[in-house]
Amino acid sequence: MGNWNVAAADFSVAMGSGSQAHGVVATAMGNNTRAMGYGSTTMGGESVANGNYSLSAGKNTVAGGHYSLAVGNYTHAAGHFSTAIGNASIAYGETSTAIGGACVTSGVYSIALGISSSTSTNAYAGVAMGEGSYSNGAAAMAFGKQCNASGGFSTATGLMSWALGYATVAMGNESHAFADHSTAIGLFAESKSVGSTAIGHYNKAIGNPSVAWQPTDSLFEIGNGSSQVRSNALTVYRNGNMEVQGTVTCAPGGNIPMFTGTNQQ
Repeated sequence: MGNWNVAAADFSVAMGSGSQAHGVVATAMGNNTRAMGYGSTTMGGESVANGNYSLSAGKNTVAGGHYSLAVGNYTHAAGHFSTAIGNASIAYGETSTAIGGACVTSGVYSIALGISSSTSTNAYAGVAMGEGSYSNGAAAMAFGKQCNASGGFSTATGLMSWALGYATVAMGNESHAFADHSTAIGLFAESKSVGSTAIGHYNKAIGNPSVAWQPTDSLFEIGNGSSQVRSNALTVYRNGNMEVQGTVTCAPGGNIPMFTGTNQQ
């Protein structure tokens, strides 16, 4: 139906101009579209459905994987069971989903939403959402603008926050969780000791992510520094020691009991 169309396989349909249906029970509609896979469907302009039971719709879309879906402009659903929707988004990983502008999913079961967000092949079930966010670990989640969740099971949210260690959390504005199992929350907060937590702004991180536990590593830091000088209002160390930068004041009528020794006397 139309001009220069080809319905080459059994039960196939080609409609429009220059469309081709080569797969059995395939349907090609529009301008120069091609339905190559068994039971595939393509529609629009120069779109292709290569995978079995795949669907492509729009302009220059490609549904390459079996049971895949590509919709929009220059989208490509390459993995089996994958979905690519929007503009120039690509879903490489099997059962992955890329939605938005120039989003890319390479990890199996991964999701990328927004603009220029992506997941790597390491990001099994990883999620990247927002603008320029990146998931590079198993089940790692990056939400916001240019956030990076590279550690396995890590989470990075906000603006340019990085969760680089295993099972880490980074939240806020350019907060960075380097050590495994650590948390950094706030403004330019950093956690560099395994299992540590840093909150506040511009804290002075004490510890080394690549070194085994040390008694002098910090476990908890409250930052009160600036872009010129990092400092902590309070630091609690792994050995139980604590440092306070300032005066500890007891409220009127309050009581701060102090003990020494094992008998609390």
